[in-house]
Amino acid sequence: FEIEKEMPNEVEDGYTTIAGFILSHAGKIPDTGEIFHEGKFTFEIVDMDANHIDKILVTVNEEDANRLDLESKED
Repeated sequence: FEIEKEMPNEVEDGYTTIAGFILSHAGKIPDTGEIFHEGKFTFEIVDMDANHIDKILVTVNEEDANRLDLESKED
């Protein structure tokens, strides 16, 4: 998927990377294993290197994706 199409507000919200997105939404430096949900995506912090987010697992929640697609078609 293309993150720019799926999450177009990154520039307005002050971040340009997925790590920046996580930091912006968490409001803190996350711990390994923390999970964040946004729209149809789940972000899991897989690995941290001190205060640096090293690896993030991003998955698409199919149920949420289908619901959001239906809502956008209704608009």
